[in-house]
Amino acid sequence: MQFPAISTSESRTRQDTFHKHSNTDKVSYSPITSLGSKQTDLLPTQTPPRHGPLHRLRIRWWFWELFGALLSLLSLLAMVITLRVFDEKPLPEIPLGITLNTIASLLGTLAKTTLLLVATSALSQLKWIWFRKRTRKLQDLQIFDDASRGPYGALIMFRHVGVFSFAAFGALIMLLLLGFDPFVQQLIRTPRRDVSVVDGSTTIRRTFSFDQKDELERFSKVQNVNMRLSGISPASSINTVVVTGANSQAALPDFIPFCPTSNCTWPIFPSLGLCSTCQDVTPFARENWSCQQTDNTTRACRYNLPNTSFNYTYFATEIDHPESVYHEADSEMRQVVWATYLNHTTFSDNTFMVISRLATQDNDILVPGSGREQVNEATECSLAMCVVEHDVAVSDGVTNYTAKSIRQPFPTTILPPDLSGRSFIAAPAILDGTTYTVDGNLTLPALASSIENTLIGNVTASYTNQTLLTSSSSPPPDGVVSENPKLDGGLLATSDLSRSIYAGMSFTGALDNVARAVSQYMRDLPAPSPTPPAADPNPNTTTSSPSAPAVPGLAHTPTLFTSVQWAWLSFPILLLAFGLLLLGAAMFETRRSGVEVWKASALPLLFHGLGDSVGGDGRSKEGWKTGEISESGEGGWGVKRVDTVDEMEDRAAQIRVRLGRVEGDAGRWKLLLE
Repeated sequence: MQFPAISTSESRTRQDTFHKHSNTDKVSYSPITSLGSKQTDLLPTQTPPRHGPLHRLRIRWWFWELFGALLSLLSLLAMVITLRVFDEKPLPEIPLGITLNTIASLLGTLAKTTLLLVATSALSQLKWIWFRKRTRKLQDLQIFDDASRGPYGALIMFRHVGVFSFAAFGALIMLLLLGFDPFVQQLIRTPRRDVSVVDGSTTIRRTFSFDQKDELERFSKVQNVNMRLSGISPASSINTVVVTGANSQAALPDFIPFCPTSNCTWPIFPSLGLCSTCQDVTPFARENWSCQQTDNTTRACRYNLPNTSFNYTYFATEIDHPESVYHEADSEMRQVVWATYLNHTTFSDNTFMVISRLATQDNDILVPGSGREQVNEATECSLAMCVVEHDVAVSDGVTNYTAKSIRQPFPTTILPPDLSGRSFIAAPAILDGTTYTVDGNLTLPALASSIENTLIGNVTASYTNQTLLTSSSSPPPDGVVSENPKLDGGLLATSDLSRSIYAGMSFTGALDNVARAVSQYMRDLPAPSPTPPAADPNPNTTTSSPSAPAVPGLAHTPTLFTSVQWAWLSFPILLLAFGLLLLGAAMFETRRSGVEVWKASALPLLFHGLGDSVGGDGRSKEGWKTGEISESGEGGWGVKRVDTVDEMEDRAAQIRVRLGRVEGDAGRWKLLLE
């Protein structure tokens, strides 16, 4: 906008005219750009500047831009610190349901907004420097203005200002700011991981000793009379465990740990237990058996296995009936299970007991004889007290178990049986600094007796043959008419377990189940009762004999974690560096070119409008003095230089305009002074 210098008399005349128009409640307007020397009465009376030095400093300098750059830097720094605190940690629970992504997004938005302020102001200031250096197209004003408003205008700017300029650099920043938010959103990921927590309920019991001597002694005698003599077994609890294990059709688990989260782990730990090792010895047995006819009614057979042997006698009877009926009866072995007790001197791996099974063939032969005495299957299972290192884990509710190592460190010696029964001597074992003990006097014999009574037994088959002769006299060689050549009396089993094993139940599986059940029984036994120390005068003070501590486990809970992808932060940091560089370049170029700090203000286009002509130094040669209004006197501030934005804002606050058409000027649209 250009204001011509006016005289005092003309000012008074125009003021009178203005007041006259005001008295008739009609207001006249004059175009700003056509304000002549006879229209200065339209200028309002001026007042002193309304803003103080601090405001002028903020407007004339780069206060808001520097503050925005600092705020953008602090926002990114706060984002980095916040993410660093929660990185690789469980997802935090923030009040009001605020998530870490929300905080990062807020800080990122603040950093982007303030950086946009810096880039927009710097690019707007570069507009004035662009026109200060040399004559440009007036169209460039609009191009710069569009570029400072968004990415589309910034893209158009490259076609007009070239690539190698600060203005192009500012346009590039405006374009790159489009990727600021997507990069911030890629910063945080929330993978699901297991959190390990020590939970007292996830412990697994173990044992270093097997000693039920006190319990067995309490139940072994009644009024000092040994109950074994009455046929009563004192080992009722052990016997129940053995029977349950042997009769289980499915394989028993080694461990049934409690895991509240369905995902738990335990360290590898040793524990005392019972081990069963079975071996198929059928080829050996088929080569090492024999049968001999002892008399007309019996056959004696001996079956040898690698560590044990078994003797069996077949009985057969024949009767000639007077009415020419020939009777033949027989009983033969189909399966037998027996127990053998071993000394460590005769068995190398400290086995105290061997359970053997042998089954014979029938070979589809009806008549008993050598064809039905042959071995069909033979198995030996050795039982030993052992120390096993267990590896237990629960994954998705499924127990995974592995026996890492098995050691059998207890040499056993069988003592001669007496009225109380059989007993052993089992020496203690020290493994890895831990002492393991087994009571061989009562506890181990009770276990062996329960296993023997449960598993031993046999299955036999009865056989009957009746033959009717053709005549009462001596029959011809082939003159036999057989009405009932075979009458099978069926199988006879000493126990349901023997019948089940003969019918197809796994003998090896039964022994494995017995070993697992007994091992679990040993681990579940209560710790020895505490006893008061002899030297302690306080009877309430108790101590307990050493017992195996329970093995604590870790309960793993699937938890969402915060994982920061730091590489995605490089782009926002790079944009901030570009913004600071652009601001520094704008400040430097402004100072070097001597241009006022006008930035994005639109007032300079009105107060410093187009001159009549421009010289090489950028100064108007003809027409009005741009930006000058001389003092009008009569109390008004008149015309004065308004070069800075704050000065123009003060003057603009006193001028009222509206948009309208100018009569007599082809009806063009202009801002009209009131």
